[in-house]
Amino acid sequence: MTVSALLINFSEFQLVHWIALGVGALIAIIAFCVGCKKGFSNLSLRPVSWAFGCALFLVLELFLHDKCFIAGMFKDSDPAIMHLASSLTWLIVALVARWIVFGGLYAIIKGCQNAKYAKAEAVNNAEINGAEEILADENKVYKPLPLSGTIKPGPLNRLFGGIFSLANVLIVLAAVAAFAMVVLSVTPLYSTLEWAYTGAMEAIWGYVRVWTLDFILVAIVCLIVIKGYREGLLNGVRTLGVAIAKLAAIVFGLALPFLPIAAEGGALGFLSVAAVKLTELIPLEGALAMLASILPVVFKVVFGIVIAIVLSLLVKLIGWLLGKLLDVVDNVDALWRIDGIIGAIVYAVIALAVVAVIVVVLYALEHYGVFMASQLFSAKSPIMGGLFEVFDVTVRPLLEKVTAFFA
Repeated sequence: MTVSALLINFSEFQLVHWIALGVGALIAIIAFCVGCKKGFSNLSLRPVSWAFGCALFLVLELFLHDKCFIAGMFKDSDPAIMHLASSLTWLIVALVARWIVFGGLYAIIKGCQNAKYAKAEAVNNAEINGAEEILADENKVYKPLPLSGTIKPGPLNRLFGGIFSLANVLIVLAAVAAFAMVVLSVTPLYSTLEWAYTGAMEAIWGYVRVWTLDFILVAIVCLIVIKGYREGLLNGVRTLGVAIAKLAAIVFGLALPFLPIAAEGGALGFLSVAAVKLTELIPLEGALAMLASILPVVFKVVFGIVIAIVLSLLVKLIGWLLGKLLDVVDNVDALWRIDGIIGAIVYAVIALAVVAVIVVVLYALEHYGVFMASQLFSAKSPIMGGLFEVFDVTVRPLLEKVTAFFA
């Protein structure tokens, strides 16, 4: 049987199904091999930890939504607000549990690595000093290891590395596939790909439509909170301050030559004088004479660019010096952890604000008929559906007032 005849016997669904299986199997093998090479202790577990938080949130929401201790505080409010408060509470509980579980796991892994490095350093020092005895623990000899590199993982470490690397990849692929299904469902391609949403996939599509966008919002919150913990509050404030200062320096530098202070007779009048003098040095005759009034402006723009660059470099230098000062905090373990926890809390508030802004924009687009965002999720979605219901009570009246104002 020829290849063309074989393909004819396959339906569109079967063909895509087998191609997807083949590509997925290849990716799985590569992921497992990479994980085995790196080892569990050197592997990032962000996708797994995200999936853990999402799974815990799903379980809490499905079985304990009506038993949330916070919901009682909102029993006199609109039912939509009460239900959203319950969902957000369980989301926070799931994220805190995720942080405790995987934070503890990372601490154990780091402690084991530090212990191995300490033993390796002791052996290296013993050999360097000419000592004949080799440190041993229960008759196990610790061979000298290169302190500048990483300690090679053992067989069990490699096995778990392969398993969790495979889990990471499968979680990422599942997330991408689910998001693609959600997006494609509101495009003209849906009619062509309807087979992917019906039949055996119908039950899966039901869950995907309910939870996908909620889990993506959880991922956004997790990434921002992790950044807050790693940077800490002080480093976060420094980063934000330096970014704002750089923007201000660029705007001020570009505008400075055109401000009254830079006019002739002003404190920085030499800028205007220099622009005129430079224009006079250029021979402008005939058709080029019309440039006499334009070149001073061009030179002022050049001066502004130079000033903006100088001020930006100055701000960068100040930021670098502040970073060196904050290294003192980073070198003290207790201070670093306290700063990180406070930073995570502050960034969590920022993350929730970012999520609220994203959903408000989607809600506004639907309100004005630009894009029906509610088609991206189900009304049963705890976060997205809950926020849209709450916005019906809180945001819709504001949007109607804005519409009436500009009408």
